[in-house]
This record gives sequence, C-alpha cells and structure tokens, in this order.
Amino acid sequence: MDPHIASPGPEVGIHSTLKRRAVMSTFVLAGRAGVLQFIGLVGNVYVARLLEPSDFGIYAIVLFALSFFTLLGDAGLAAGLIQKHGTPSQRELSSVWWLQLALSLVVIGVVWVVAPLMILVWPSIPPQSSWLLRALSFNLFFTAIGVVPSLLLERDLRFARISISEVVTAVVFYVVLISLARRGWGVESFIGAVLSRGLVGSLLILGMRPWRPSLVFDWSALRPILRFGMLFQGKTVVGFLNGAVTPLYGGAVLGSYSLGLNNFARDTAYYPLRLVEIMARVGFPLYSRLRNDERAFASVLGRSIRLCAMGTLFFVALIFGLGPRIVHTVYSQRWDSAVPLLYVYTSTIALGFLSPLVAAALDAAGRPQIVFKLSLGWSLLNWIVVAVVLSFTRTALAFAIAYAVHVVLGNLALLFVTRRLLPLSEMWSWIRASAIAALLTALTGRLLLFNHAVGPVSLGLCLLVEGALFALTIAALDRSEVMKLILLYRSVRGTGISGAPLAPEEQR
Repeated sequence: MDPHIASPGPEVGIHSTLKRRAVMSTFVLAGRAGVLQFIGLVGNVYVARLLEPSDFGIYAIVLFALSFFTLLGDAGLAAGLIQKHGTPSQRELSSVWWLQLALSLVVIGVVWVVAPLMILVWPSIPPQSSWLLRALSFNLFFTAIGVVPSLLLERDLRFARISISEVVTAVVFYVVLISLARRGWGVESFIGAVLSRGLVGSLLILGMRPWRPSLVFDWSALRPILRFGMLFQGKTVVGFLNGAVTPLYGGAVLGSYSLGLNNFARDTAYYPLRLVEIMARVGFPLYSRLRNDERAFASVLGRSIRLCAMGTLFFVALIFGLGPRIVHTVYSQRWDSAVPLLYVYTSTIALGFLSPLVAAALDAAGRPQIVFKLSLGWSLLNWIVVAVVLSFTRTALAFAIAYAVHVVLGNLALLFVTRRLLPLSEMWSWIRASAIAALLTALTGRLLLFNHAVGPVSLGLCLLVEGALFALTIAALDRSEVMKLILLYRSVRGTGISGAPLAPEEQR
C-alpha cells in the first residue's frame, strides 16, 4: 500500500457498521410492524364489533389515569443508558434496575389507595372502574423487571429479538382480549389482556437477553444518567399533560360515548405512526453514535423522514379517498359517526409524523431541552384552544378541530428549529415525491373509485389500485432513492448483521 495514500479512519468503518446494522434493524422492525399492523387491525376490528364505544371510552380514561401514575415511576433512566456513549457497567445497570423496581412498587401502592377518587374527576364512569385501574397497575411491575434487558438489546440495535417479543405479546393481548370479550366481560376484558401481555413480555425479554442484577446500589453512578434522563422525562411529562386534554377535559365534557368515537378516530388516523416509531426507535441509538459527524447524521435523518413520508402520506391518501367506505365496511356502521373526526386527525399526521423523528435526533445530539421547550409551548396552546372552543360548542368534531391546531403549529415550529440546527436538511426534497403521490392517489380514490367500493371485495380491489398508483408515482418521481433502498437492502442481506454487541473500538 502507498504510504502517501491515507487509509480510511476507524470512524468510517464504525459508521458503516452502524448504518448497516441500523438498516437491518429498520427492515426487521418494518417486518415486525407489518405483522403487528395486521394483528392489530384484525384484533381491533373484531373487538370493535363486540364492545361498545363507551367501553373504549372507559378504558381510555382508566389508561390515562394509570399513565399519570406511571410518570411517577419513570425518571428517564432507560433513555439515559441508551444515550450513554460508553458501555454501561454492571454497577450502573444494577442501580438502575433496583431504582426502577422500587419506583414501580411505590406507584402500585399509591394507585391502590387513590383509585376510588377517579369517580370525582369522571362522574360518568361506573364505580367498578377503580378496580380496573388497580388491576392494570400490576403491569408496572412486569415492565420494571424487563427494563434493563430490553434497553441492552436496544443499545446494541438487536431489534430482531425485541420484535419477536413484541409480536408474541401482541398475539397474547388480542387472543385474551377477544376471548374475554366473547364471554361478555365488557371493559374488564382489557384487564386480562394487559396483564397477560406484560407477564409474557417480561419473561420473553429475560429469556432473550439473560441478565441478573447485582446486590449493589450506587447513587453516584446514577447521577449522570439521571441528569439526561430527567431532561428526557421532562419532555415525556409535558407530552402526557398535552395528551391529558383528551381523557381529562374531553372525557368530562363530551362523555364516554363521544370520547370513544374521538379515540377511535384518532387511533385509526395515527396508525402510520407505528412506522414513525420504528424509525425514531432505531434512530435514537444510531444518532447517539453519529452525533459528531454532521453529514452522516443529516443523511440518516433525511432517509428516515423520506421513508416515513411514504408510509404516512399513503395512509392519508387512502383515508381522504375511501375513508367512509373503509370505516363502514371494516368497522361496521356504528362507527360511521367518527368519519368527520377521522378526517381531522388524518390531516394532522400529514405533518405531525415529523416531530418524533426530529425529536429523536435532537435527543441523541444532547439537546433534549429544545424539544422540551417546544413541547411546553404547544401543550399550553392545546389546552387554551380546546378550552376556548369547547366553551362555545361541546361536540366531538369541535374538540378534534381544536386539538389539531397545536399539532400543526407545533410541527411548523419544530421544522423551523430543525432547519437552523441541521443545515444539511432539505425537508421538501425528502417528502416531495410522497406528497405528490398522495394527492394523486386521494383524488383517484374520491373521484373514480369511491362509488365502486361498496363491499369487502370491491373495497379490497380499490385499495390495491390505490397502492399500485402510489407506488408507481413514487418510483417515477424518486427512482434514485428507491434504487438506493433496494441496493442497501441487498447489501445488508448479503453481508448479514449479527446481533452481537458493538466491538470495543465501536464503543469509544
């Protein structure tokens, strides 16, 4: 070798390995998402035909109440360990595990004491809802047991094992839920489903990544982890308070039936965010390793946004093209009243899918305070707008429109900040092809296919036509990126990415 020709530095190989491993993780999680989407779709459709909208409204209220207490038992410790640049020591892992376990037990005790007070906040729910909350609180214990093995798998981008666990637990959840709902358990069906999922999930994670805590608790080892974790958790708390406007204020004003319709519309509209969660989940540990390489950092972020734009905007096109037919045929006529709400929430994710991706990048870059401040601002805006609008008209549609305001304005603000922090970002070039394809697909569905989608078979054929049109438009407008993805997939499949942890030189 010519000594005057510089050989690639170790960072180049590290970045290449990380990127290939991230791509494999993305494909694995994408496959897992497809399976989970199918399981969730079949399960939700079946359960929606067995339970009433009010049952879903009660479950949403109880789940919100439990989420409030869950915040008390989470100090962002897992995120702090994942973001940590070096390999966590056994002392750090054990300290985190014992603290997380202690917090979960304290929270469970608090829940059992204050559960009867739920009726004071939501007078419309049945008295037995307090026992629903108490039973569901035991899921916090199952989560705490598997927190360290889970984060170790995530740090090493070993998402294949995590995906297997999540698919199995999803099957367990819906099998138990449907079985109990068929036996007439009503909203109590969710108790068995949630606890079964939590127990099976913890056992699977422990089996896939065996780890035992040491009998040690070192507060000094926790301090640096807690510093990042508390900032990270602050964003989570603000997000919780933002989402609280739906079950807390909306549930009290609208009632459980309208709340059930609202949650159905929002959850259905936000279905594509499963893909976004994958990209953000893979991106966070990857960005944490690449945060000193601005060009690689921006390149990975751009590809994530481009992929998520394809999945999200295709879904948006389907809803605006064939939404009423999809709801009526798939979920039955009892949910037809939710279609206007579905349009509103679907409109928001056309832009709202960006915030989880950008937030993950900013967190990994060590700047969680930026998203925290923005989150605080748009959460305050959300509460103000919803309160003002519902003071004039107390309808589910008015609530959905008021809720949508902060999503749109918040994402616009985040985009502005991102352009300043990531000068290589070219947002429009990342989403242009998907936006044009979505517009053509939606118009085709509404103007040409809508009147033909009158049953399950014809609706399925129309959806296939929509999918083909969207894919062909993407291929025509963004052919180079499609070819890159195909070649990248082939290279990853050819070389293979092991689930082994990073080598010591990769951990520096």
